[in-house]
Amino acid sequence: MTRRRWLQGASALAGLHLLPGCNAGSEDEDDGFVCNEPESNAPRLAPADWFRGARVAGLTAFAEATPCDVRGDIARLADERVSVVEVDVGLGTYLDEPAFAELLRVSNLVARECHSHGMRCVARYPVLQCITPDADKTDRTIAKEHPDWVQIGIDGKPSSVITPGSGDVPAEESTWLCPTSGYVDYFIDRVKRLAGTDLDGVWGGVPLLGDRDVVWPCVNPTCNAAFKAATSLDAPAVVNFDDPRFLRWVVWRHKVLWDLEQRIVEAAKSARPDFEVVIETVTMDHSAGTVQGLDGAYADDGKTLRVWQVNVVSERTAQRDASEDDWLSFAAMMKHARGCSDPRSTWAFCYGLEEPDAERTMALAIAAGCSPYETKIPEINTSVGSAYRKRMYSWLEKHPQLLLSRPASTTAILYSSSSRDVLDRAD
Repeated sequence: MTRRRWLQGASALAGLHLLPGCNAGSEDEDDGFVCNEPESNAPRLAPADWFRGARVAGLTAFAEATPCDVRGDIARLADERVSVVEVDVGLGTYLDEPAFAELLRVSNLVARECHSHGMRCVARYPVLQCITPDADKTDRTIAKEHPDWVQIGIDGKPSSVITPGSGDVPAEESTWLCPTSGYVDYFIDRVKRLAGTDLDGVWGGVPLLGDRDVVWPCVNPTCNAAFKAATSLDAPAVVNFDDPRFLRWVVWRHKVLWDLEQRIVEAAKSARPDFEVVIETVTMDHSAGTVQGLDGAYADDGKTLRVWQVNVVSERTAQRDASEDDWLSFAAMMKHARGCSDPRSTWAFCYGLEEPDAERTMALAIAAGCSPYETKIPEINTSVGSAYRKRMYSWLEKHPQLLLSRPASTTAILYSSSSRDVLDRAD
């Protein structure tokens, strides 16, 4: 069974149907379906501040997708009053040139279909993580072909792991790439090519220093050379918070990732001035902000737009079992996310499991001034329910002043990255 047939079958089970013009093919055809629907020729939407006041939702597409594969879902998103679609076409996998060119085509297809409904479209592209499927059966993985691109932990281990396959699940290599290595030029070149499509922007997935299987990345030779050039110091070889050199290195890593974000934006804008870069950022109200380096509070965003992943209590039940204190903390982090991006607007994940908890989560985001990205825990390209999303987004569409206004209060939430790094010491 081909991937398209499987996904179309899954759509049918979910109550979605093929549009007129999508016909069953002969038994000799690879995927069994023929799409006779022409692609939309909707023009690229005029430049506008579409980021502010957005109502965001996700969509998954795939290689070889046709208008018949995506048109029904895009029409549903439009009916739900979504204004910006985040599409995941699989750019986070290690792609050769023909495979990447095919995903450029699919991204362009989805963007045009969105434009035909007046919606904007951004493509999700993980910034520093790359997945190679069937990694146990090939020598062509990003870590094997470009070992100099891989993040290295202070323990000397590369941040690249092959997970064994089981049953129908293939083995895969998950690799975190160094933010100062030659990989950055490779990534930026592909972002510029995305800007050549009708997409309105790119959604850069969490550009952090991946510490899942290594200790305190990155001491790749390129990172060590950059640290030496910036500070005249050698990179530390052990974790020691009593060593001023180690503390200098910890704080310097925030700047490395901030500089990477700015390079991506500048390159995208050089290719197309109205092409936006949205960086997915976790609020880092925990020790991972120190270890992983990504910190939206480190400095002014510069030219970067942000979508904030504000963590909920549980990856199974979202906020359903949250205590009063949990809700207060969640509200504070929504305010923190909004404040970090001020005076620019910002987006925030609104995870939910069922309508009662999802509604309260989104209400806090809106009250804080964050445009909502409605999704069901734990996957981002899902929904608590079409009727729920339509109800919430229709209401928000009628009250745009809520996300366009300035806060009336003079209260500030002060959050110190330096206190977290130097005093808390990742504890």
